[in-house]
Amino acid sequence: MLSVLIPNRNSPFLPNTVDDLLAKAVGEIEIIVNVDEEWPKLSKDPRVTYIHPNQPIGLRQGINTCAKLAK
Repeated sequence: MLSVLIPNRNSPFLPNTVDDLLAKAVGEIEIIVNVDEEWPKLSKDPRVTYIHPNQPIGLRQGINTCAKLAK
């Protein structure tokens, strides 16, 4: 299984990135997104997991948080 970790902070391209990854994925994939600020337009796909901490945690901690959930 491929785990894609995405630390995000208000990127307008996040929904397009997630949709593109899902469309082009071959085999098993999971996408874990750390949303550090405002909620983006969410994908309803069960292969996508969103994390939203109570306060911004930054890039490195966002990656580490996603990695802890990866299968």
